[in-house]
Amino acid sequence: MFRLQCVKCRKVSQDSYYDKQLDKVICSECGESIDDAPETTKRALIGIGKVINTQPKTSYMIECKACGKSGEPVLKDNELYCQSCGAKLAVNEFFKRTAIEHLNLEAKKSTRKYG
Repeated sequence: MFRLQCVKCRKVSQDSYYDKQLDKVICSECGESIDDAPETTKRALIGIGKVINTQPKTSYMIECKACGKSGEPVLKDNELYCQSCGAKLAVNEFFKRTAIEHLNLEAKKSTRKYG
């Protein structure tokens, strides 16, 4: 296993993880990146599956033909729009209906009050 010393918390960690989005090794003790981790360690962590993905996953990712970026659509006036550039998204009716239902459900969950 890999023994890396974290500069921030000063602990030696055997249970580090590779963050795909940041392209860095993350200390399991404090959660900070270990900047001096060699490329071989990164590749080995990927090989054994100790990878975290900080990019949020969404059920309805759509690639915008206008800007080329992928993301969850934004709902305005019962139409789907790109969250990056605001262009109207061209999708089939079935996908549009299910995406709208999903976005409406997520909106209801986020406005629910607890307490």
